[in-house]
Amino acid sequence: MIFRWIRSVGAVVHSPACSAGVRWVHGGGGRPCPRRVIARLGTVSLLRPAPQPSRNVLTSHTFVTASKERPFSLQDEVTWKYLQRLVAEGQTVMDKLQTGLDTDTEHQKLAQRWDELRPIVEKVRQVEKTMEELAEVEKLLASLKDAETEMRDLALQEKQSYKNDMEHLEDEILTLLVPADEADENDIILEVAAGVGGQEAMLFTSDIFEMYCQYAAYKNWHMQVLTSDSSSIGGLRHATASIKGWNAYKLMKLEAGVHRVQRVPRTERAGRVHTSTMTVAVLPQPKEIDNTWNKSEFKIETKKASGAGGQHVNTTESAVRIVHIPTGLAVECQQERSQIQNRSIAMQTIQARLYQIKLDQQRSQQQLTRQQQMGTAARSEKIRTYNFTQDRVTDHRAGVNMFNLQDFFTGGDKLDEMIQTVQQHVQTEEVLLILEQERQQYKQ
Repeated sequence: MIFRWIRSVGAVVHSPACSAGVRWVHGGGGRPCPRRVIARLGTVSLLRPAPQPSRNVLTSHTFVTASKERPFSLQDEVTWKYLQRLVAEGQTVMDKLQTGLDTDTEHQKLAQRWDELRPIVEKVRQVEKTMEELAEVEKLLASLKDAETEMRDLALQEKQSYKNDMEHLEDEILTLLVPADEADENDIILEVAAGVGGQEAMLFTSDIFEMYCQYAAYKNWHMQVLTSDSSSIGGLRHATASIKGWNAYKLMKLEAGVHRVQRVPRTERAGRVHTSTMTVAVLPQPKEIDNTWNKSEFKIETKKASGAGGQHVNTTESAVRIVHIPTGLAVECQQERSQIQNRSIAMQTIQARLYQIKLDQQRSQQQLTRQQQMGTAARSEKIRTYNFTQDRVTDHRAGVNMFNLQDFFTGGDKLDEMIQTVQQHVQTEEVLLILEQERQQYKQ
C-alpha cells in the first residue's frame, strides 16, 4: 500500500490509488494518525503523495521482521546485496533489450534471462515499499503517548501486518532463487530394489512400490510397470516403472535414496522388531532434444529368457541385453515375451540412466549437487525411517516426523505433504549454499 500525507488536519480521502491499510492525517500535535481512526470520524481532506522508493536502485534497510529461526532472511546483509546485484543485472538486461542492437541469438538469451530475473525484481520492489511503510508505522508508534491506547493498538496491528507481509515475501523470494533443474518437467523411470533384510526387505519394497503406485494415481500421472521380480511370499526383489505426468521428476526426485523400516515381520514368530532397508532411484527420462546418444554407441545382445514363465522360456531369444560401449553401462530385460518390447524397455531404461549420469556431472560442476540420486553418494544414505511400533515416519533430511503410517502408505495427502516439506527444506539449503558462496566472494 502507498502512504500519503494529509495537508489539512483531521481527515482522509479514499482514493483508488490507495489500497486497504493505513493512511495518515496530521493529528493535533503534527503526528500522523491511522486511516481507520479517521474513518470513524467521517471527515474528508486532500492528500499529497509521500516520496516513493526508487524502482531501479535498492536502498539499504535494516530488516527486523525475520525470526532468528528462519534460515533465509532479508535481514542478512549478504542476501540483500545479492538481491541488489540481481536487480542491477535485470536493469542492465532490460536496457540492452530496449536498444535493439543485439542479434537474434543474443536477443533470445537476453529475453530468457529477463524472464528469470523479472519475478525477483518485482518482489524486491515490493519489499522496498513494505519496508518504507513499516518505517512510517514505527515512527508513529515512537511519537504516540502512553494514554493513546486505541491508536497504539491500531498501529501495532498494522506493524504486525507488515511483518507478516515481509515473511511472505521472503518465502516467495526464496522460491524464486532456487536454481532451476532442467529435468524437472521430464517424465521418470522409478526403480525400487530390496536391500538388507532378506524376505522382510522384499515385503517392504513391495509396500513402498505400491505406495508410489497409489501416489501416481493421486497426482493423476500415468504409470506403467516395466519390470518386476517377485519373491515367493509376495515381496519384490526389484521393480521398475515408467511414470508420465506434470512435475513427476520435480516431486519424485527427492524420494531417491535408502528407506529403512522397523517392524515385526510377518515371518517373525518371536515378535522381535527387525530393521530392513530398500533403495529407491528416480531417473529422469530424456526428451527428444536431450537424447544425444548415437545408435552406434549401443551394443544389443539377445538370448533365451531364463526362470519361470511358460513355454517361451528357454525356447525363444526374447531376452535383451543392451550395453553402452563408452561407459560400459548395461541393462537387461526379459519381462515381456516379445523381443521388440524387451528391447524398447531396455533402451528406455539405459537412456534414463545415462541422462541421470549427465545431470549428476553438470550439478557437480556447478557445486549444487544435493546428493540425492542413485549414482551419487545417496545410495548409502538413509533418508527416511518407517517405525511401525511407534506409528511414525521420519525424514532425516528435513527432520520431519509424521504419524499414522497406515494413512501414509495410501500415497495420498500425507505423502504429498512430506514430499513438499522435504522439497522446501532442500530448496532452502540450495539457496543458502549460493549465498554462502557469495559470502566467501565478499571476504576475498
